[in-house]
Amino acid sequence: GECTGPIIGNRSIRNADEEGFDLSNYEETTISGNKAIGNTEEGFDVFNVDRSLFENNLSKDNGEDGFDIIASDTNTFKNNRIIGNAEDGFRINLFSESNTLIKNTIRGNFGDGIDLDTNDGTEDTVIDGNIVRNNRGTGIENDGKADTVIKNNTMRGNRTDLAGRGDDCDGGFGAAAVLADSADDGFGNTFVTGGFAVCTPGTGDE
Repeated sequence: GECTGPIIGNRSIRNADEEGFDLSNYEETTISGNKAIGNTEEGFDVFNVDRSLFENNLSKDNGEDGFDIIASDTNTFKNNRIIGNAEDGFRINLFSESNTLIKNTIRGNFGDGIDLDTNDGTEDTVIDGNIVRNNRGTGIENDGKADTVIKNNTMRGNRTDLAGRGDDCDGGFGAAAVLADSADDGFGNTFVTGGFAVCTPGTGDE
């Protein structure tokens, strides 16, 4: 069955050989004010979690992704800090639909800041108002399957700010994504380092 009830104000620091928080089979839950620091695997491993709010959490210096989101739908990730993780900041994959990432700070991760996987059914993702800085991979790697919206984000100091699969910057990017810099479509993204500042398509998985 599905679990409910808030998960608030917990700390998971330097666990041996495991995730900071292993969240499986939750729905309509608030996960707020938790700290996952220096764990050997993901900071937050999110599996089969639906219609939940992740707010004001910290995922820092973990050995894999800051947040690994699998088979989870209709969640909101808001005002989280994802810093210095060994792989991606956010990785959304394996049939996860209708998730919203809003006003998160994602910086200094060794992989991509936000990675939407293309072959695993990631759909209808909204990435809005995030600060994505100084990640060693792509700031936002949009290989989402369909209908990704990227707006009002600030990307700077990443290897490439925004990239992904597609033939153009409006309709064909990531199957059916909507994205652009502020000069083109008024979506309000700010690019500082390369990427799509001049609306040049990426090759995917950069």
